Amino acid sequence: MARWLRSGLESTGNYSVDIHDLATSSKDAMSRRLARPKTWLRRSLRWLSDSDDGLQHWGANAVEVELMRYRPRVELTRTLRSYDLIQVVNGGPALAAAVTRAGIPVVLLVASTAAWERESQLAGQARAARIWRKGMTALTSRVERSALRDVDMVLVENDVMLEHVRALGQQNVVKAPPGLDTDRFTPGLGGWRSNGYLLSVCRFGDARKGLDRMVLAYGEMVRADASVPDLVLAGL
Repeated sequence: MARWLRSGLESTGNYSVDIHDLATSSKDAMSRRLARPKTWLRRSLRWLSDSDDGLQHWGANAVEVELMRYRPRVELTRTLRSYDLIQVVNGGPALAAAVTRAGIPVVLLVASTAAWERESQLAGQARAARIWRKGMTALTSRVERSALRDVDMVLVENDVMLEHVRALGQQNVVKAPPGLDTDRFTPGLGGWRSNGYLLSVCRFGDARKGLDRMVLAYGEMVRADASVPDLVLAGL
């Protein structure tokens, strides 16, 4: 999504866009890790890509603790102050909390919340891991609510998130569902490929993905036309 957004903005000839990628893994290579004392002496949390894509990756302090990944970094904040606008692209709102101290407008593009995404995942975890993850999720939810109120504009991808953001008091929110590249994704002129298949990719354990409705719809397609290709399900 970030690359697509940059490409679209740069194609107008009116914008210069850099991508700053923030740590999201407990084992992030550029972070100061509690389990790796040698990393505590790291002078900078920034890694610059060798390619010409302008990518900058930022680690975090004590990255094993999820909450710390959403904390501002002095060096990151100083760097972001040189821009006119910060566009945050992420599944959940929490990462926006790491950039709101830069003092420039922040727009957040978001689809869901940590609590919603993890509900089905938590049920299948061992007790100790579940307790830890629930605690981190509760703290992350507090950060998310604060971030959604602090940013200047929120772009959401669905009606549920739209109502959630409005309920928090953020009125600068717009529903902006993701688009589709119809030049690339278009039916073939010859119809179904005889050796092809239909591919569905989603999380199997998340009822919100509508996998049951998709399977039922596929069944109706097969009953109407036996030449419909096989259905392949991919996911976790």
